[in-house]
Amino acid sequence: MTAGDTGIKLFCPHCRAGLAALNFDGPATEMPCQCGQIYHWDGAIAHMIPPERRARLQPFLAHYTAVRKREGRMDWTAESWRALPRTAPDHRHAREWRIRAQSYAAFAGLLGRRSAGALVILDLGAGNGWLSQRLSRLGHRPVAVDIHPDDCDGLGAGRHFGATWPAIEAEYDALPLADDFADIAVFNGSLHYSAGLEGTIAEAVRVLRPGGTIVVMDSPIYRDPGSGEQMVAEMGRYFRHDLGLEPPQRSATGYLTWSMLAGLAGAHGAGLRIVRPFYGLRWALRPLLSRMRGSREPAAFAVIRLELPATQKPPTARPGV
Repeated sequence: MTAGDTGIKLFCPHCRAGLAALNFDGPATEMPCQCGQIYHWDGAIAHMIPPERRARLQPFLAHYTAVRKREGRMDWTAESWRALPRTAPDHRHAREWRIRAQSYAAFAGLLGRRSAGALVILDLGAGNGWLSQRLSRLGHRPVAVDIHPDDCDGLGAGRHFGATWPAIEAEYDALPLADDFADIAVFNGSLHYSAGLEGTIAEAVRVLRPGGTIVVMDSPIYRDPGSGEQMVAEMGRYFRHDLGLEPPQRSATGYLTWSMLAGLAGAHGAGLRIVRPFYGLRWALRPLLSRMRGSREPAAFAVIRLELPATQKPPTARPGV
């Protein structure tokens, strides 16, 4: 994929066979695979999750959607969507979006220092596509990937942006993309949802070119995994008592630790770089206040880079589904 491409060769995530190149500017079409799976381009989203996998994901997506609705995360106008990550000061989730805006500013600064040209960037866990929108405005070539095609809170929300970037419904553990496809893979508030960090990162490494970069942003990070477990327990109580929902069946840790990130970087010979945006004085004082109160360690947020070696990568098997 280059700066002028509208077509991307896709691969079956079930059997790994190559499919025909898809023109993301073209009309709706089916994409049959030799293994019998049939994928769909609906004119806005390439649906690349096999039916049996989609069925397994449905309970998580149903719970996720219910939480987002009850928290008021789908109440947007087209103008407010296009303004993200900026929100009005009185927005219900303004504090959260201020953090995301600072993370984005740090990430955008890193892109500016890396290259003056257009970069192919995988937006993994793209949600409603706000990051892909921003990257496109900067002149880069984002590809938005998410398991949620919802028109309000998932890939379908790209219509509010007048999306010009490819949108692919796919799991980030089974990306329907070629080896050495992209320059950067950014986990956009999404890596803590991984059910297997090692496999998730290995798949990101596979689709990156030698010397590529994995970026992790807006995932909660702890020094002590016990603090992460306490946070998960607190979220369970919040779901039950505040939202009236049972917590979902747990498949992911729900958080990261600094040692996890160091281990993942070491496994791939990657340099680990950490940028800590300033989220405000109140945020900066949270660790001190927690120690004074004897409460658990608060989550840290940062922009993490795993910089891959600029040498030929060994072949990496794509995980099946």
